[in-house]
Amino acid sequence: MAETQRWRYRCAVVVLACALGACASRQQQSGLNDALIRQGEPALTIGEPSALSLELFDDDAKPPPIEDLEVVPSPVYVAPAAGRLEDSDPVLTTALLEASVRPSPEAHRKVADLYLGHGIMDMAYDHLLAARELAPDDAATHDSMARLWRSWGLGELGLGDAYRATHNAPDSPEAHNTLGTLLHSVGHLDAARREYERSVELDPTATYALNNLCYLAYTEGAMSLATEYCEAALQIDPSLAEPNNNLALIYLSTGRSDLAWKSLQETGTIWTAMYNLGMAHMARGDSAAAAAAFSATSKAQPLWAAPRQRAKQARDQSTTGQRVR
Repeated sequence: MAETQRWRYRCAVVVLACALGACASRQQQSGLNDALIRQGEPALTIGEPSALSLELFDDDAKPPPIEDLEVVPSPVYVAPAAGRLEDSDPVLTTALLEASVRPSPEAHRKVADLYLGHGIMDMAYDHLLAARELAPDDAATHDSMARLWRSWGLGELGLGDAYRATHNAPDSPEAHNTLGTLLHSVGHLDAARREYERSVELDPTATYALNNLCYLAYTEGAMSLATEYCEAALQIDPSLAEPNNNLALIYLSTGRSDLAWKSLQETGTIWTAMYNLGMAHMARGDSAAAAAAFSATSKAQPLWAAPRQRAKQARDQSTTGQRVR
């Protein structure tokens, strides 16, 4: 009973968020397996986690029954929306000015990355085209274009750019990892594994490639090997969310739920952990458990759209029996 009360106390949160407008249409990013990552990209966390610093669970804590979570959100305050994205983001404004006054592949790639960070895919694409026109053989530009196609859920269209990136920069671990993720997304698993392994050969500290090897081994049912890869990444950087999330997925799949929850606690706030628990359940096909975790997260953080969307997906999946990604 004391444990439940402690959970109820910790589940009262205050959410403060600011809505930003955008000048261009936001494109849907779907189709790529959620667990495939680029450098620094979470394996299971989808959407923007809350920036609040909430107390983490104790090391020996276990996820409570969802029905015992009494979520009492405090009033939500929404700041006035800005006009155009370019007017509200000074970093983007400066980058756009730099690309206009002193155009270069680097300047256009920076603008593309900023637009991509806001989910504005078409503008990112335009600036990568401009970068490629200035330097057709630039490996970094081809790598960025390949990752854009991947984010767009069209991995097969990005393979040409990914191969050009590795051809022009054969010693780039990032380029080989990007090619690996695209091959992985279209089902060429052996070729993807070779690219991930090449990335690690070039840079033994490439945690992003180690994590991708972890997830690839998991999808093939090689749980011990998957664990080794994720633990190798965490030995390099114990704070990484991606391998902790994938370890949780492995532990849930092998009946070690306590270890799974402990791994999820390493990834951030209480509700980030609960969201990732939902993602892990969805990846395992337990749509009912996923919907419960997403719904609890959405009630606590109503301005975080991803849990609400995922809860609907999980409920639809439970109704239709079809996997939703």
